[in-house]
Amino acid sequence: MNVAHIREPHTDDSDELDSTPAPSGRLGLALEAFLARESRAQGPEGEWREGLWFPSTNERRPCCEGLQPTPANKQALESHCRSAAHVAALFEVPVLDLRRALKRARITHEAAPSLPANSPARSMTNTERLARVSRAALSEALDILRAEARQGAGVLEELAHLDEESAGDLAATLKAAGERLKLVTQSLESASQMELVCRVSEMALGKVRALEP
Repeated sequence: MNVAHIREPHTDDSDELDSTPAPSGRLGLALEAFLARESRAQGPEGEWREGLWFPSTNERRPCCEGLQPTPANKQALESHCRSAAHVAALFEVPVLDLRRALKRARITHEAAPSLPANSPARSMTNTERLARVSRAALSEALDILRAEARQGAGVLEELAHLDEESAGDLAATLKAAGERLKLVTQSLESASQMELVCRVSEMALGKVRALEP
């Protein structure tokens, strides 16, 4: 497994993660909104109709098209409206920029000092840095997988009750379902890769700590 793409932050006083300005403007607002929705401190704007949740006109974005709540997945759209892809569309920022900002925020939070006052600081080793970054990357990959899986569940429910006579444009329906399930598969593969990277880095960290006096 090639882990060269995982970037290790510096540990000196000019640490890039610490010196990187916090996101501002629309990106900063998008990050705050996503974190609030993820923690359930806030929710997307919408309403319940006949036992199903639908976004408001202001909340709905093109990424919501093709998603339809069902009795088996009543909050399919509500779950989607908490995803990074939807929040990025809501604030009109690139989803990759939002995910990068989210990763930086989580790594910064995880790296926050937890030592008692007056405790001497200890330099972080490369193995510890890799384990830390791997954990953060795995957490992000699992968040994406959960969001995609919730949306994929709605697609599977729709396919399970597909009626060729009432499906409208059957080809378009099947194509949209295929694209959605492809995203689920891609997010699953990404999460599996990051789980392996994280497991290997944790094993390496455990061996290093076992050798410490």
